[in-house]
Amino acid sequence: MMFEIVHDVRYLGVVATTTIERRRQDPALLEKRRARRRARVVARLLPIVERLLDEEDSYLDLKVERILEEGDMARSTFYSYFDDKADLIIALGETAMREIIDVAQSIWDLPADATREQVRAAVRRSLEAYLPHTKLMRVVNEVSTYDLRVRERFEATYEEAQRAAARHIRAGQKAGFIRRDLNPDDAAGWFTWMAERGMTTLVESASKARRERLGDTFASILWYSLYDGQGRRPQ
Repeated sequence: MMFEIVHDVRYLGVVATTTIERRRQDPALLEKRRARRRARVVARLLPIVERLLDEEDSYLDLKVERILEEGDMARSTFYSYFDDKADLIIALGETAMREIIDVAQSIWDLPADATREQVRAAVRRSLEAYLPHTKLMRVVNEVSTYDLRVRERFEATYEEAQRAAARHIRAGQKAGFIRRDLNPDDAAGWFTWMAERGMTTLVESASKARRERLGDTFASILWYSLYDGQGRRPQ
């Protein structure tokens, strides 16, 4: 659709007519721009909400007004991107989980000849990536118990992580460096959800020394469950 705007300018007896054509913007382009703006809002609110969670016993107790005040954000801006607090926690949780999963992927990207120390280092990096978001992930889990939207998104994101682990196990079994008596999907499910629960319940209040010990213990679980005696030599 084109719109014609005519400007009648009279100067020294001359009439000038200017025609400006406007083309309707592509809806897909507009949606991409909105998605980018929303992502910036989420990135802005993530550290604010995580800090406020240190002061509240439950996400239910954290009011939208408090978030807006701390974030110096207008109510209209907030509700132009989020339906409610549950919608916000979905966005924040997905952002945090994406960061965590991207780091954790380094465990499954290790080559066939990776050493036990390399497995340990990858696990420690994953644990440290999870640590800043522990309270937020606990809230996501809390809200998922009574909000179907949150539960579906939470489970979908971790199912993605589980599929990545299963692909690694299948590839390792085919290449001969992962034991063949494991069902890839079942093993990946155990590792994914064991890690999620362990990091949420064990890591948050642990000292640095204990965090390192927890990471080393989980690395040992992975090592002896997947690799030991299958072409990787324990070191």
